[in-house]
Amino acid sequence: MMSGFTRTIVAALLAGMLWLHRYAPRRGWTDEEALHLLWWSAAGAFIGGRVAYLLRNADYFRLYPSAILAFRHAPGLGGEGLWAGGLLAALLWSRRHRRPPREALALLAPLALLVAAAGWWACEAAGCAWGAVAVRIPPWQRPFVIDAPDIYHTVMPRYAVQRLKAAGMLVLAVIAHHPRRGVAALIAALLWSAALASLQGDPQPSPCGLRLDQWFDLLLAALLVPFLRQNYAIMGTRYEEEKRC
Repeated sequence: MMSGFTRTIVAALLAGMLWLHRYAPRRGWTDEEALHLLWWSAAGAFIGGRVAYLLRNADYFRLYPSAILAFRHAPGLGGEGLWAGGLLAALLWSRRHRRPPREALALLAPLALLVAAAGWWACEAAGCAWGAVAVRIPPWQRPFVIDAPDIYHTVMPRYAVQRLKAAGMLVLAVIAHHPRRGVAALIAALLWSAALASLQGDPQPSPCGLRLDQWFDLLLAALLVPFLRQNYAIMGTRYEEEKRC
């Protein structure tokens, strides 16, 4: 039986696939192209996420190497690897099939952000990437604090990081529906994640004052910037043609 976490992700993925099936032809993509791009990206995200999780927990897997492929007992995926693997796979698919990378990114953006929102929502119940303890805080911060568990199931007043990230991703998924805003929405999602990571309580190395996942989100956002201008130039033209039709 699937866990609640998995069911949430699968539901978001199915909703995203329905969106892709409906809107891909309107952007000049066949169903077969869109499906191939989706599976490439999903495979890249899974591999990247697993590698990131293994590296983050290298001490554990060094002692128990058999658990590397034991997804039932150690099923984790690293968020940074999910983003990096999915984006890299989409770009590789685009190059192989001679599709402009910016179009592929804009097409996948709503689905990717919807799945990201579901992942953060499910994280709240699972206790992963938990918020820092918030006891003595200014009054204006109280609406952003909830009683939530960490990975050890210790419930305390914590910053609602997972909920805030999920809400932001959901809003950006709606914004990314417009093809001219797809890449911009992906960049905004990475920046939103980096900004809220400072409120997380899960330990991570923090070189130069920023958490490692913050550095990674900022790096990915910077790497997407060159596609932003191209996305506006080309996808915007197609969208205007679609409206006239």
